[in-house]
Amino acid sequence: MSEKEAEDLSQMENQLPKEERWENLSLANDFIFVKAMKDPEICKEVRTRLTA
Repeated sequence: MSEKEAEDLSQMENQLPKEERWENLSLANDFIFVKAMKDPEICKEVRTRLTA
C-alpha cells in the first residue's frame, strides 16, 4: 500500500462512527464497498453474482 493510499484509508476510517466496527460492516457500507471494489477478484465475483 502506498503512503497516499494509507493516508486516504486513515481519513476514511476516521469518518466512520465509532460504534461501527469494520468487522460488522457489509458491502452496503460505502467505505467497505469502495475498498472491496478496488480488488479485481472481488469486483469480478460481485459482478458475476449480480448478473447471474
